Amino acid sequence: MSNLYPQSEQPDHWIFIGFLVLLVLAPLPFGAKVITGWTMLLVFASLLVFFWLLLWVINRTGLTPSFRQSWPMCLALLLWIGWALIQILPMSMSLLELLSPIAADLQQEAGKLLTGTTPESG
Repeated sequence: MSNLYPQSEQPDHWIFIGFLVLLVLAPLPFGAKVITGWTMLLVFASLLVFFWLLLWVINRTGLTPSFRQSWPMCLALLLWIGWALIQILPMSMSLLELLSPIAADLQQEAGKLLTGTTPESG
């Protein structure tokens, strides 16, 4: 987006200030024993993203040229996150037997040892 506004009057100026505050406050939950610090950090970051997306939807801000040129790295990051999400999905026994019969046998043996029964095949 071109510089139509002075630096202090750009629509996303306060979002940038909030991001700087987030960077300063981010290490604090590491010393907390309760989940409140993490929750506040998550809510604050989510609100920043929400307000930036709101400005983007109404065309008050845009992507920077450097961000547009870094699309291969963004795609690689999204693929890596997608692969991690696929890894944590539970797999049915029939699909596991199709993809890896040895892993299916190991899981059935582990099920027998731990519970005395076999996992459901389906």
